[in-house]
Amino acid sequence: MSQELRLHSPAGSEPASYQWPLQHTDKIDGAHEIVDTIRWVCEEIPELKLAMQRNQVLSDYDTKSYESMHSLCERYNRAIDAILQLRKGTTCANPCPKRASTDLLKHILQQVYNHAIMDPDRLNAYEPFSPEVYGETSYDLVAQMIEEVNLTPDDNFIDLGSGVSQVVLQVASATNCKLAYGIEKADVPAEYAEKMQVEFRRWMKWYGKDYSPFKVEKGDFLCDEMVERVAKATVVFVNNFAFGPSVDHQLKEKFANMKEGAVVVSSKAFCPLNFRITDRNLSDIGSIMRVVELSPLRGSVSWTGKPVSYFLHTIDRTILERYFKSLTDPQVREEEYQKYRTSIRRREREEFSAAKSIEFTQSSENDSMSGCGEGATTRRQWTEIISDGKENVNKMMMHEKSKKSQKLSKRETSKTLKVVLGKFLVSFLYSFYFNIICFSYLLTILLRIFNFFFFSEVFHLFNSHFWNVLLCLLDIFFFYAETFVFHGFGIFCNIRPTFFFYFAFFVGLGTLLQLHTK
Repeated sequence: MSQELRLHSPAGSEPASYQWPLQHTDKIDGAHEIVDTIRWVCEEIPELKLAMQRNQVLSDYDTKSYESMHSLCERYNRAIDAILQLRKGTTCANPCPKRASTDLLKHILQQVYNHAIMDPDRLNAYEPFSPEVYGETSYDLVAQMIEEVNLTPDDNFIDLGSGVSQVVLQVASATNCKLAYGIEKADVPAEYAEKMQVEFRRWMKWYGKDYSPFKVEKGDFLCDEMVERVAKATVVFVNNFAFGPSVDHQLKEKFANMKEGAVVVSSKAFCPLNFRITDRNLSDIGSIMRVVELSPLRGSVSWTGKPVSYFLHTIDRTILERYFKSLTDPQVREEEYQKYRTSIRRREREEFSAAKSIEFTQSSENDSMSGCGEGATTRRQWTEIISDGKENVNKMMMHEKSKKSQKLSKRETSKTLKVVLGKFLVSFLYSFYFNIICFSYLLTILLRIFNFFFFSEVFHLFNSHFWNVLLCLLDIFFFYAETFVFHGFGIFCNIRPTFFFYFAFFVGLGTLLQLHTK
């Protein structure tokens, strides 16, 4: 005999049943779902929360024990039944809000997904790089879209390529729209979408929450029957990230028939953000659309964990009217140009602010990504490149600056060493050659003086024309050596070698004249 756990409804509907052993995988945990469900009901009913806290019901249980989980469910059931019995016949028969809060709705849709999608791996059976690639949008991104669009009871919402219909169900339960409609072409997501609708109605009734009318069908959103439905819609959502140019072009043709003020939200822009009308692009969809980029959110889609931006297009045909008016009115043309320049500057500021506001965090392979309606692809883990956020980026920049300064200091040091060594070498060569030349001059002068004053037969070697001519040649050699060596190094010649040269030259000349007269 199979064992069963039951949770009574806070709205008095049919109880929820769980078969023991509870479902437990790396993506679904039945025991924790029961505990979380009881906690959310306690948040909705303060009396129940007080009773559960007083008896410490939610602090003493074992998720692996049937007896413990059965005791937890029975104590909850007795408490909720007593509260519902007390509320009967009072003026506040059901004080709980009719609409689910944002956090509660996230939990409900996750329950719906877990009970309807029994084999998420089937959703990945698609042809890669084709328009039928399956991808899911996170609960937080759809909530951001709902906040930006602000759906009213007069709005019709359409999800083109609705997958398992989690976006349609979220819009239906979070807004008061007239109708939330979804259409899906692929067989497996469309099959799961039917089960999602059944589970959604069951759990929303169990919690006692209202939702707007919705409808999900299997079909092709490019068929002719969808032209009129898209034209009547006020908000269209399409995840066109993997769509090719052909599909995007056909969607643009359908969007051109939408009413004034209608909104299209997509994962890829249908026209440039800085689109400007010219004579050549009058037929482009950008001539009747204003495009803004929503703030990027981390984990907003199933194919990557990085922040992804979505684009909000608003149908505005006055853009085209003002363009034709600007052709004949220079003032209007100048105003349009100034608006265009202002939009570009605003776009640059927004990109800069968005880049600064993105927080980079490191996610390991063991972390789980939470969110409503996340399938097998959504739950894959992504390891980020940057680990420590903005502080790590600043440290990296400071490190690069320090490395550059170190390189500059090394270059300056080596350059200074080269200059010092060069000056030392030049001064050494200058001193060396200067001393040699001075010594040579002194030697020749001493020889000349000795030859001039001590004329003797003993030193007949110095008393010859050959020796005097040799001394004169040495004088000329030292003169040129002085000129090329000293001035070649850029050093001003000292006056002493020149003085010695002239002195030795005239002494030698006098010696030659003396010998000639003899």
